[in-house]
This record gives sequence, C-alpha cells and structure tokens, in this order.
Amino acid sequence: MKDNILFWISKDLLHFGIANSLQKNNGANLYAIIESFDKPKKFFQNQKFVNFKKTWYLDNLTTSKKHPDIEFLKSKENQYGINLWSIAYSERYFSGFTKYHVFSHDEILSFFEQEFRFFEEILDEIKPNFVIMRIPDFHHIHLFHELCRKKGIKILIMSRTKFSLNHWYISQNPTVIDIPEKHSKHLIKNISDIHKIQTRLNSKSQIKKSSNQRIGFFNIFQKNSLRSIFELIISNGKNNERERFLDLGRTRSKIFFYTISILLKFRFREFFINKKLKKSIPANMQFAYFPLHMEPERTLLIEAPYFVNQIDVIENIAKSLPVDYFLVVKEHPLMKKRMWRPTSFYKQIMDLPNVVLVHPDVTNEELFKKCSIVTTITGTGGLHAAFFNKPSIIFGDVVYSNLSSIFKVNSLEELPLLIKKALETKTNENDLVSLVNNILDNSFEFDKLELTDNFHPFYGTMLSNVVITDEQMKKFLEKNKKIFDELTNEHIKKITLLKEKT
Repeated sequence: MKDNILFWISKDLLHFGIANSLQKNNGANLYAIIESFDKPKKFFQNQKFVNFKKTWYLDNLTTSKKHPDIEFLKSKENQYGINLWSIAYSERYFSGFTKYHVFSHDEILSFFEQEFRFFEEILDEIKPNFVIMRIPDFHHIHLFHELCRKKGIKILIMSRTKFSLNHWYISQNPTVIDIPEKHSKHLIKNISDIHKIQTRLNSKSQIKKSSNQRIGFFNIFQKNSLRSIFELIISNGKNNERERFLDLGRTRSKIFFYTISILLKFRFREFFINKKLKKSIPANMQFAYFPLHMEPERTLLIEAPYFVNQIDVIENIAKSLPVDYFLVVKEHPLMKKRMWRPTSFYKQIMDLPNVVLVHPDVTNEELFKKCSIVTTITGTGGLHAAFFNKPSIIFGDVVYSNLSSIFKVNSLEELPLLIKKALETKTNENDLVSLVNNILDNSFEFDKLELTDNFHPFYGTMLSNVVITDEQMKKFLEKNKKIFDELTNEHIKKITLLKEKT
C-alpha cells in the first residue's frame, strides 16, 4: 500500500523542492498544506511541477468569527492534552513583537478554533503516514505539530544541530536526534578533532558571512527592503491579507511611520552599543558567561516558554552566583539584522551590580576560554562551552542535554546549588566525543542561504503576496536540483528508519 505523505509548504519553498524531487524517487501519495497569499496561490492552484493529490490553503483564517466556541476548545485541550494558552504565549505576534495590532482574548481563541477544525479535517480525511514540515515557529505550526504528534503520525522536521551553522538533522522532535542507529564512521577522537571539523564547517557557511555584512541606510536601499515596504504601503488597502493574523492591523500610515522610526532607532541603538558596551574583559576576573538569544526566536518562545524574559533570567543567574563571580552578558551579533534591541533593555542589564555587558564584537572564543561556566537558555553556547572543557547551565531541553557537564534548571530556587555543582564539574571528553560523532552520523551538510539567491521567486522583496511564474519556478528547481535531491535522499532514509522502528 502506498504511503500518504503530507507536506507543509511555506514561503521559503524548501519543501516544495523536496516534494518535487521525492515524487520521482518514491511512489507515495503526496498532499500539501500551503501557506500562501492570493498571488502565489494562483501559481500553486495551476502548477504542474508536483502532482499533489489534494492541496489545502492556509489563507482563510480571519478575525471574522468574533465569539470563539470555548466548550469546543476545552474539549480539544482535554482530548489531546494540549495547553492552548502555552502555545498562544509562544506566538511572537500574540506576545508583543508586532507593532501593528494588540490581539484580544477572543481573537486569539478564534484563531485556535478555526485552526483546530481546519487541521483535524485534513488529518482525518487523508490519515497521513508521514508529515514533512518546517520547524514549528509560529503558533499554528506549533499546534499542527502537536496534533500530528498526539495522533501518532510520524513527523519529519529538518533542524539545525547545535554543532555548526550548516549541519542539519531530521527528527520528529526538533530538540532530539531520534533513532540514532548508525555506527560511528567519523574520526573524532578528541576535542582537538572537534575544533578542526567545526572550523571547516563554519568557514563554509553563508550565515556566518552574512552576519558580518554592514547594515545601514544605503545597505537597506541596496537590498530592496525599502522598495518592498513602499510597495506594501501603496498596495490596495482592501487586500484581504490584512485580515490574516500575520498582517492584522497593518495600515499604510502605520507601516510608513514604523519603518522610519525603526531606521532612526537603529542608528541611535548602534551608537549606544559602540559607546557603552565593554570591548574587553578585565584580567583575572572570574565570571559566568551568558550569550543573549536573538528575539523573537523559537528556541525561547517554544523550547523554553517559561524563561522567555531574558532580563529576568540574567537577574536570577546574577543573584545565584558566588560572591567573587561576575556575569558577563554578550549581545547576539545577528540582532543587528533586527535593528538591535531598545537601549532600555541594555540599560537594565548594565544596572545590575555584578553584571558586565560586552560588545557583540567580543569573540565567543575569548569568552569561552576565560569564563568558568556558561549559562544559556537553550542556545548553542552550552555545547560550545563543552568544547572548551567548561560546564553549562541550561533552562530547556537541547540536543546536548545528556552531557555530564550540562545542568538543567527545573526551578529557579535550585539555581545557586546547580551553579555551585557545575563549577566543580569538568567535561567528560569521551562523552563529548561520543555525542559529536552521534550528531555527525545522524546529520548532513546544508546551507539554506544557498536557496535564497536571485533564482528564488521571492528574492529581493519582503512581500509574501507576489506573483510566481512557471518559468521562475522551473529555474529555481533546476538550479537547486542537486540540493533538493540530496535533501530528499535524507528524508527517504529517515522514512525507512521510522518504518523499521514501527
């Protein structure tokens, strides 16, 4: 019997490319949920590249339903064991990261009701054996992932390892490498070998290169960002995409004034950072290191939902340190791409008496070498600390949680004792080598930015509602054929493993 495979396809078109390749190498019945606005939707409705047996479009969820059915939602919470408000608070648009609209109680629950009905109808109709989807980063994708998981549907999600910027694995849970059945074929024998392979992998990454690019007014013009914003401003105000939660509340005037405001704030914030943040660490200072997460980010909102306030986390770490220790906090360099954080955020950190806020140009290598312990919510810092024989404190589940030098915080009251215990712990090199070999054996190299060049239909625009032509898609798929074929092979391997495990 043929497998039923359901794809979740979004703007990056990654999974559309995989579906196109998979149909040539697998006899499964393919279905798709497509996130799309009106203009690209016309392409998907008529495209001949992938033979989907049926497609559904996530484009009709609006605020038109004013009064959600609370009893229905309550029954679904009980049926699936899902906490809807936990998912709601993990949504960046519901949690204050949008500047255009404040979502009400009824609006939020109205979306959940529509999404429950929409997803259940699809899953009950086709009963998929496998779902191939993007990593859950918005509430509706998070909800869909939870529904699939509770229904026992096998899920394939591509996630970056914490090991390097362009190393990925496929798993049902983004924080766990599941079914690690391969035998090690790598030559990682010690920490020195780990540093060598990590340096090689990161040197190839376009992400690292892009993080060093200068951002400013002229740079923004060159990247067509302002052109895209002005296209949105002058677009027809009656466009129904404004009723969807991602764009709710956007008006021409709000977009215009917010854009001008954030550009001006960026210059002021960068001046503040360059003037006020420390550019060096005092000699002989004992300290714990806390690298700030980017925001908004799923590793905070979804993987550690009760520790999303980084200032609160920093303050709790600082008050838990031994009296002769400082906490060094470093801004994430890629926050530059998001116009930095408000200066008030930095000032709150700087006002803490045993906390030092350092400039994002201070290298992680220097901080890892000099610190005594690393504290991170769910970031890569904990794993990288182990490469420097340093213990770590984490606040959520991560792919490296099982290392003996990693201590997870379950309650804030235990934080002082955990820090004390961690400071007395050294990394077990054998455990670390085993973990890295396991990661390398169950992952593959892929630089996602290679897909976002001028062959991509959405290249050079911030808009989602753009026309896609058959010629554009043909060039995109042909240019990236090798990448999609390799990713498809990885998915086929995973499907085979999941079947053997059943």
